[in-house]
Amino acid sequence: MAQLKSDPHRAGTVRFLAVALMTTLMAALAAADNDAPEPRVIKRAAEDMAKEFYKDTDAAVKKYLPPRKGAEGGVLVEITGVVGKVDEKAREVGLEAGPNAIVILHPKKFEGIKAGDKVTAQGTFRTYFMRTIVIDCDEVKAVAK
Repeated sequence: MAQLKSDPHRAGTVRFLAVALMTTLMAALAAADNDAPEPRVIKRAAEDMAKEFYKDTDAAVKKYLPPRKGAEGGVLVEITGVVGKVDEKAREVGLEAGPNAIVILHPKKFEGIKAGDKVTAQGTFRTYFMRTIVIDCDEVKAVAK
């Protein structure tokens, strides 16, 4: 059998093309990450959100539910209200929302928040079950009175 001779010029060209292709793909992926749409922010008072869920639960869930993993966009809820109860052990802040529903915030951070404080938080709707609205958020902040 004949021996194949390696061509150093061909090997260099193949390596160059492989590096160029990888660089192009990495740049395209980085650009795709930067082009992701900003999530839509819906601002609501706790009482108004509770009324929405009481009036038409299915429509409210569709409105506030974040998209499935891998879907574009998203919804952030910026909610304001008066604190009714703080449960530090369960990491929950309950907002006064009237007779229609209960609004529970699950913050990662909520230092210094107490019952009666007017607060705001931005996060994602997690669930609605038995007239309880649950929102996950990074932080609950007191609003100046």
